[in-house]
Amino acid sequence: MACALLVAVSCTTGRAPIREENVPETRAPLIRAEADQAEALARFSQFLLLQEEHPESARLPDVLQKTVDGDPESLDFRLWLGNAYLSKGRAVEAIPGLEEAVRRFPDSDALHYLLGLAYEAAGRAPEARRVYRRVIARLPAQPDAYVRLAGLALKDEQFGETFKLLDEALRKVSDPPAILSVYEVLGEQFLAAKKPWLAAVCFDRIVERQPDNLPAHEWLMKCRLAAGDRPGAIRELEILAAADPARVQWLHLIGELWEEHGDAVRAAGCYEKALNSPAALPETFIRLALIQCRSDWGRGLETLRAGMTRFPADPQVAITAGALFYQAQKFKDAIVTFEEAEARIKALGSGQPLPYISPFFYFWYGAACDRDGQAARAEALFEESIRRFPEISEAFNYLAFLWAQNSINLDRALEYSRRALAAKPDDPAYLDTLGWVLFRQGKLEQALVPVTRAAEKADDEEIAFHLGVILEAMGKPVEAVTWWRKSAALNPAGPAAALLRQRMSAPERKP
Repeated sequence: MACALLVAVSCTTGRAPIREENVPETRAPLIRAEADQAEALARFSQFLLLQEEHPESARLPDVLQKTVDGDPESLDFRLWLGNAYLSKGRAVEAIPGLEEAVRRFPDSDALHYLLGLAYEAAGRAPEARRVYRRVIARLPAQPDAYVRLAGLALKDEQFGETFKLLDEALRKVSDPPAILSVYEVLGEQFLAAKKPWLAAVCFDRIVERQPDNLPAHEWLMKCRLAAGDRPGAIRELEILAAADPARVQWLHLIGELWEEHGDAVRAAGCYEKALNSPAALPETFIRLALIQCRSDWGRGLETLRAGMTRFPADPQVAITAGALFYQAQKFKDAIVTFEEAEARIKALGSGQPLPYISPFFYFWYGAACDRDGQAARAEALFEESIRRFPEISEAFNYLAFLWAQNSINLDRALEYSRRALAAKPDDPAYLDTLGWVLFRQGKLEQALVPVTRAAEKADDEEIAFHLGVILEAMGKPVEAVTWWRKSAALNPAGPAAALLRQRMSAPERKP
């Protein structure tokens, strides 16, 4: 994360001048120091060649060590050696030489920093901190040592100390963006580690210094959302929406957050603004329509029709409109709308991903056909739902119940009922379906168990009616009447109430 303190060393060599022939060459004998220096330079040249041809060679530090031994007064060679040891993961071996180098060259800030890196890599954190503090005292405008110290604090999960060091760096360094980049990386890491409150601190620092940094505002919005700070997320989204009106997803997301907050009026206002953009989303029409349907069903349907016109190739809005018709028990209208959605789905082609609500499309479509008396069509649609989305247990349960009601395909009905219960083993409706299938198969004792469990879990008029029918078939008319009365109390217009009225009006048989 830090900007490395790099020391560039260059070696230049020149050609010997051209000598005239027959001129005797004279050369003064080299003194010992010069000879050692020449040998050191030769070894350094050997190091450079080895580094160029075999940069991964483990011998590089060893070659440099001989160079330093030949010329211990060269600061440059010391720096090269320290970097070589560290690059090969040999920090422990680097430390003695770096300590000796720091004593020999106490004014070299680069050597101090390298020594701190070596201490840190060797796991000697207290000594590393001491050296980094010394570097900061000498070079308060350089970011590297601040960042290394902050990293050590972070490793110990001393988050307050981490932020304190980075904030100090922001005030003092000559390149604040370098520290802001550290905050950015740190914020992303905190968010990935599911620590959004700490990530928010990081991105807060960035937007304080760079208020026009929209990516930072977006990251901060994600942090607020992950931390459950809905008002804070909305504030960031409003900044994003104002700065980039073309990205209507910001307005849409604001609407979703207000909706989650229970403020449908503000949510609808955001959705309506988003729909004014040429880049409006199908989901926005759906969200707005569902809010409008709470108070004005017709208005919500108009919004969905507008969405179907705006997005003639997208099936999502049509699917939602069909579902609303179904909920309003306008089954013929639901079927017509579902047919339109089906045509759009087919037009997408098999290679296109289906809309995210398609798993329930076939279920709703089939249920509408069933309620409209189109049993064969309903059965085919439920089978299509099962084929495409076998994880949707509702289709298994509905079709099993449909077959049980008509006393057909009972073996498959039993299989489908059990598959539904495997997904939701405690669902009262699913338990009732299993019992009703078993009843139709004549397995009365087995049927009684799941329907009784269902009745214990839910006060449902249909479950109570089925339990009464099973009990009567088992020769327990008194208990049956008790459950039919309960069913009739829950739904005075249901089959149990009609059955009780019929029995009360029937004349007594004479012996």
